[in-house]
Amino acid sequence: ETTNMSAVLHLGVNPIVWSNDDIPELGGDTSLETCLADASAIGFHGVELGHKFPTEPRALRAVLAPHRLQLIGGWHTGRVLERGVEEELKALGPHLDLLRAAGSKGVASLWLCAALTLLRTVLVYAECSGTVHSVRGAPLGARPTLGGGERAWASYCDRVSALACVVRERWGLTFTFHHHCGTIVQTAEEVDRLLAGTGDEVRLVYL
Repeated sequence: ETTNMSAVLHLGVNPIVWSNDDIPELGGDTSLETCLADASAIGFHGVELGHKFPTEPRALRAVLAPHRLQLIGGWHTGRVLERGVEEELKALGPHLDLLRAAGSKGVASLWLCAALTLLRTVLVYAECSGTVHSVRGAPLGARPTLGGGERAWASYCDRVSALACVVRERWGLTFTFHHHCGTIVQTAEEVDRLLAGTGDEVRLVYL
């Protein structure tokens, strides 16, 4: 027996297309209103957070609503490697509260118009302990790496998994890991190690 089913995929976009978070003067004169109006006119149904967005749920919903846009996720500059899980959760709390209070229930994220994250509102987590990606003048070759071999990777993956489980259980949000240039998870080998050492509670941004 065959059942005919149809699905509609709604897409969202990251506001870094309009204003850069790492180098604020890139797009610094582009208003949030312009970003939201453009995203809506192009046909997107949602946006991720950026540095120009309100950080109070009611105010955030108020700026999105006129453009019929939903909040689909938000980047967090993570440091669970340095802080440990409990301290990282304290740092994450306000961000997760905002995502849960103002978030969407079913819009996919099109990050930089390159790839889809087929999820509801998500936490976009990047490990930025010692990162050089936002340090001007620092060569990417100076980025940190996770020394200590398999034991160090196992310990780090355990921390990420524990963090992701709490994010899911306490806030009801999906944890997506953002591999990024200049960080300890940059290369294909490092991404593979992360995914091999974590479970389904950790998703990779773009997958």
